[in-house]
Amino acid sequence: HTMVGAGKAEGAIDAGNMLKPALARGKPILDRIIMTATTLEGAARCAMVSLDSTMRVNLSVGAPLELAIYRADSLEKPIQSVFELQSPFIKSLQKSWGEGLQRAFKRLPRFDWENSQ
Repeated sequence: HTMVGAGKAEGAIDAGNMLKPALARGKPILDRIIMTATTLEGAARCAMVSLDSTMRVNLSVGAPLELAIYRADSLEKPIQSVFELQSPFIKSLQKSWGEGLQRAFKRLPRFDWENSQ
């Protein structure tokens, strides 16, 4: 899986526009996190979280996860990373995201009927 981006080069597109095709397919994590002001680095982390979540429900998506970031209007070599499921980065990402979701879930508002029991 590859994410292609622009970076901060002159004429570069922002991360929000870069991920619009994925947003159009209804990727919930990308849809809730990516905004025009999102940095390329933040968008890359978000894409990795989205791929991790997708792997949990879609067996056709799997490791290795490949990340490639190309700068707009440049022939420079892209920034590239390849991640296996057992890599320290993926393990840390899964742990941090999972713990954050649990904390957020516990803070969700309660239904009226919960308070009346």
